[in-house]
Amino acid sequence: MNARPLPQDVAEALQLQRNALNLLEEEINEEFDRAVDALMNAGGIVATGVGKSGFVARKFAASLASLGLQASFMHSADALHGDLGVVRQGTSVVMFSKSGETAELVSLLDALKSEGVTLISVTSRRETTLSNRAHIRLVAPIDREYDRMNILPTASTTTSLIVADLLVMSIAHRRPESMDVLARTHPHGSIGSLLGQRVQDHMHSGASLPSIVSDAKLDSAVHELDRHALGIVCVVRDGLLLRGILTDGDVRRLVERGVDFASVTVDSVMTAAPTTVPSSASLHEALMLMESPQRAIGVLPVVNGSELVGVIRLHDVVRAQMAG
Repeated sequence: MNARPLPQDVAEALQLQRNALNLLEEEINEEFDRAVDALMNAGGIVATGVGKSGFVARKFAASLASLGLQASFMHSADALHGDLGVVRQGTSVVMFSKSGETAELVSLLDALKSEGVTLISVTSRRETTLSNRAHIRLVAPIDREYDRMNILPTASTTTSLIVADLLVMSIAHRRPESMDVLARTHPHGSIGSLLGQRVQDHMHSGASLPSIVSDAKLDSAVHELDRHALGIVCVVRDGLLLRGILTDGDVRRLVERGVDFASVTVDSVMTAAPTTVPSSASLHEALMLMESPQRAIGVLPVVNGSELVGVIRLHDVVRAQMAG
């Protein structure tokens, strides 16, 4: 069945955003690295913007706060009526503005300069009033907005939000404590439930662990698969040293090949060096391994070093997430 062609205006809008992303890639340079460094070393971070750019600024500040940084949103219209008090020496102020000429933001420039802050601008053009007076200028370029009148804030807000998210991601990657902070700042919901729980608390272990020695015959492995019904049997040697795995899918493929299950040993057909997860890992880490772009994995062996201690299924992770 052929897919229905996209309406022309939707196809044009998607192409405009692709163009914007290509333009944005050229803008991720040393200036972007300077912005990341400034934000990480700031005594505080204040984001501001007007209208739809203000929504981007709010989301940016909230994301940074969830990483444990001292970040807040400042309404530019209220800034000169007392809210400028959140800006102190050592603060980095990030201004989001498509035009770079927004009157409410331009009116703040002199006051911010006197406070001795680091000013970072995010505009759609390089040469604007805001960017020319900023210490660090970031560009969120676009061809034009999605609508044919080039009026509705669409491509511009999307691209500026991408710049904001790239800054947040870069900061998270450079802060080794980011995952621990996220677990603390998201005690409820899917993020907190996955980051705050460990694989060892949800794995199948002990008598529930499906395992078989490497020189066993395939029919014994099938019996072990059927007895535990977890979709996997782990192949071990010298106690519980993991050598490989055999899954329900492997067995189906072996049946199709006409393999003699009574004479073939497990180690000759197993998947050697399988993907594993440490027992101390978070459920989030386990989920990332299972949802790898290279290959979706439904169940993982759990190890301490090279020793097998359990298995965990995608179903176990999802159930823990729903319970959280």
